[in-house]
Amino acid sequence: MRLLAAARAVSFSGSFAARIALIYVIYDRTRSSTWVSAVLVADVGVLGLLGPISGWIGDHLGRRRVMIVSEVAAGVVFALLIFANAPWLLVVGSLVATIANAPFLPTSTAALPNLVADDDLRWANSMQALSSNAGLVVGPMVGGWLLAVGGIHLVFAVNAVSFVASAFVIGRVRGRFEAVRTAGDERVGGLRAGYQVIARSRVILTVTAALALAHFTFGLAMVADPALAKHFNAGPFGYAVLYTGWGAVALVGAWFAGRAVDRAQVPYRVVIGLGMVAFACVAIAVLPWFWAIVAVGSLGGIGSGALFPLTTGLIQQHSADSVRARVFGAIDTVDKSIFATGMVAGAPLVSALGAQGSYGVTAALLTVATVIMCGLPAAVRRADRSVALAAEV
Repeated sequence: MRLLAAARAVSFSGSFAARIALIYVIYDRTRSSTWVSAVLVADVGVLGLLGPISGWIGDHLGRRRVMIVSEVAAGVVFALLIFANAPWLLVVGSLVATIANAPFLPTSTAALPNLVADDDLRWANSMQALSSNAGLVVGPMVGGWLLAVGGIHLVFAVNAVSFVASAFVIGRVRGRFEAVRTAGDERVGGLRAGYQVIARSRVILTVTAALALAHFTFGLAMVADPALAKHFNAGPFGYAVLYTGWGAVALVGAWFAGRAVDRAQVPYRVVIGLGMVAFACVAIAVLPWFWAIVAVGSLGGIGSGALFPLTTGLIQQHSADSVRARVFGAIDTVDKSIFATGMVAGAPLVSALGAQGSYGVTAALLTVATVIMCGLPAAVRRADRSVALAAEV
């Protein structure tokens, strides 16, 4: 379990380093939020088109094998990007790497319940979130420093090595990455199976709807961030700190998510976590000093750090192993497609309202998402009652 967390930390650190460097270089060369949107769509948003296929691959081709091949393939692409210079070529290369690595995240998340006992699942999800957020902290700092001392191609080289190192660590993880399958399991659904599970489960549907709207606002915010740093003359270091500060406090939230709590309290903590993110965006929208924005706004990272491992655990518990990667792939499709829409909408929004005005819109939409998530506790109670009644029968 710790090896899998270590692999994720290494991979995410390299990826965030490359992302922060690429966004800054593209914006510095073009002075265009539209180009920033293009980078983010290529690096993250395109995953929305790949979710069903990525999930199907994870459910059918062996999860350990899929994870290793995905990491190695992405590493090869970034090694080739060392020789690219034109902005359009950098964006296209990022797109190819994203496609190559797309099956990794839904596959690794689906595998987790098979690697740990049920009682340890919340802790395991917390460990994975801690690893991801550690990458969010370390990656931008390393990326900003490498960009300053060696340029974008040095960042790409380090990212390529991080992917290969992650693949090596995954190969050393002990345990089964999927449950023993029967002939009936192999016939369960196809590419649509994940969507069918979402539609039937009120718990997963509520989480998906609320987080989809939240991801739209994250797209708006990511486009606004370079302009926010530029507006306050914070430079590449200040831009990197926007990421790093959020990720650092997200480690605290992820740690709290892994602590033993009454199962019934989990959905309430999810609602509180999303509400904290909304509050942080309000602070970013109204505060007049950049470092105050970093300090107060980053507190939302505590909420997001707890939010995602807790919701991941709920989804894992309410989906069968035979279709679990496809469920996470389907959710990725919804989230990333709407995320990409937010990134595309972010460019004209920043042009019209400025960076802080865009964060004001983000805060309002996150408030709506929090209201939607308020239906989660009742949905979990109904699902638990249904399971209890079925067990009695």
